Amino acid sequence: ASQQSLENGGSGSGSGSSSRASSGAGGRLRASSRPPMLPVPPALSQQPLPVPLANDQPLSDLTTIRHNGADIELKATELQTVRVLGKGRFGVVDQVRHPGTKCHFALKYLRRSSDAREHELQLREINVLRRAVECPFAVYFYGAMFHEGDILILMELMDASLRQLYLTAYSPVVDLPFSDSVLRYVAYSGDFADPRMFIPLSLFSSPPSQSRRDVKPSNMLASRSGQVKMCDFGIAGFLDNSIAKSNVGCELYLAPERILPPAQQKETQSSRAEGGDGLDASSLHRPEGFTSAADVWSLGVSLVELATGSYPYGPVTGPFELNRRIVDDPPPALPAESVARFDAQLPGFLSRCLEKNHEQRCRFDWLLSHAYLAGIDSDPAREAGLRNETAGFVCDVLDSASGDSDAKRLHPSRHSVL
Repeated sequence: ASQQSLENGGSGSGSGSSSRASSGAGGRLRASSRPPMLPVPPALSQQPLPVPLANDQPLSDLTTIRHNGADIELKATELQTVRVLGKGRFGVVDQVRHPGTKCHFALKYLRRSSDAREHELQLREINVLRRAVECPFAVYFYGAMFHEGDILILMELMDASLRQLYLTAYSPVVDLPFSDSVLRYVAYSGDFADPRMFIPLSLFSSPPSQSRRDVKPSNMLASRSGQVKMCDFGIAGFLDNSIAKSNVGCELYLAPERILPPAQQKETQSSRAEGGDGLDASSLHRPEGFTSAADVWSLGVSLVELATGSYPYGPVTGPFELNRRIVDDPPPALPAESVARFDAQLPGFLSRCLEKNHEQRCRFDWLLSHAYLAGIDSDPAREAGLRNETAGFVCDVLDSASGDSDAKRLHPSRHSVL
């Protein structure tokens, strides 16, 4: 089982390593705060899914879940590490096991902020949000804990990120491309999650229209039961306001207006018309905030990547070239060799996601009425059919990889953080 992968921030190495270090300003996470290691079991049996009971209690080294009808306190010191799921500049994610319930979770370690009071308030707000909003397309958030200076985020464990899944699926040794049904269900899950999650989250953001999501294949998780869920719904943004307006870790999926605000884009066009170079590195990534239209762009780029098996702007020599291409080049589209595998409505759907003018770009709720997705939310049998096809695909890919040493060597189960 696994949790999420980082495009180019460096994945963890050595499943089962006892030393976890986060890169960046947070420094090294202390080994003393890590639970004891366990051997990786040959196969995880189906566990009863616990229910999150997020509450407004002061943060401590425990949180509460409901398991088989009983409220259970989970202490940070009781959680046993099964393996490292990934590392990134903001922390580490482990697969952990709670021996009392035999439940497995994803546990994210985050560096401590210099403003402890703000952290506590923001994490308590997250607890309230997770209790108030029940979305089947978002991973369960089970609570946040403080332990020996680290912030621990306890989350639902899924089987693979979509990035891990597509890298394995399109590898020569597996060769199972995404079908239209699977891509459609991914698009539906990503679209349907937003209206139910974004509005409540916006109550705690300033201004309310500001986006709080980091949409990319590594933050879209799949399970063998066919569920596709988003993770990191603004948790990083609530933990540290500076992160919400930064573009660290998601440059590959930035919308043009996040790289260069529209006013600067006009200045760039004027500069080129006058013989100048146009895009100026000093104007990139201005922290002006952005709306959910930027997330729609990120979803569109992600869908093209999943449909083709490769990042649509790659390869590039560096971030400046990538930024220039996102701002200047035509938006991504399905190549001719991929179009035949998908419904005729998909190219039009993607074009609505990847409209470069953010004012003309579709919003998530509008996309649900597009012909490519229309009616799924009101037809349980159709939704179940797409989910079942997705389940079959996920199982086929993961089983093919687990039975093929070359596939495991090419794309190991490794994830990143934030």
